[in-house]
Amino acid sequence: MYSTYNGVDSALNADDISGIKAIYSAGAVRAKDAYDAAAANETTLSSGGGVAIKLGAERLVNAASTDIQQTSDRSVGMSALGASVVTWASQNQDGSGWGVFAQRYAADGATLGAAFQVNGTTLGDQIDPVVAVDPAGNFWIAWTSASQDGSGYGIYARHFDLFGNPLGGEFRVNSTTVNDQSAPSVATDLVGNAIFTWTRNSRTATAWASTPNATACWVCRRAASSASTPRRPMTKPIPRSRSIALPGTSS
Repeated sequence: MYSTYNGVDSALNADDISGIKAIYSAGAVRAKDAYDAAAANETTLSSGGGVAIKLGAERLVNAASTDIQQTSDRSVGMSALGASVVTWASQNQDGSGWGVFAQRYAADGATLGAAFQVNGTTLGDQIDPVVAVDPAGNFWIAWTSASQDGSGYGIYARHFDLFGNPLGGEFRVNSTTVNDQSAPSVATDLVGNAIFTWTRNSRTATAWASTPNATACWVCRRAASSASTPRRPMTKPIPRSRSIALPGTSS
């Protein structure tokens, strides 16, 4: 699994399912060739032009290499000064199924401290982590947790400062706990407030029958310095969506 250092895109390497690796690139928005040695990954990126240039060799992100480590759609984030955070799910590392881990990097790619466990609750599986870094370097990590909210999957998150210190414990993002809440996304604004989205699966609820797979996208806002978690549904149910983009935000 590989990710560009600028956080624009990530690519999976099917030949290496047990490790997370990172490639550091500058001015990178498009891979010219699937086998170009200068390309940051093996896929065409989604916007812009030019060629992604490697800055040094790829490196292994996860220290623990037993079993499987895997990333999700938004597994890397970057601050305004170039510091970055990579997050992933690791199998059988936290003592019970899957757990969420992260690693910080300096702007020059140097490792900052050791990889650390994000989830406080370890029972069952915590999977599909995503990260958003605010301009100052503080970051939010959200993930899907199995059976923790009392019914199927739920969305949990945790806030960290730029040094990787937790700003409080993990918290449940979703208020509705019936059936499954999964596939989280998170973004921050310029002062570190966060917005989360996820997919709600109402498998037996007739209210969502018109939505493909009986799913809908929900959203929750959380202040950087507040314990409140107001939430509202989208104006109408929509099919699954894994990413969000807001003006003046980073994700």
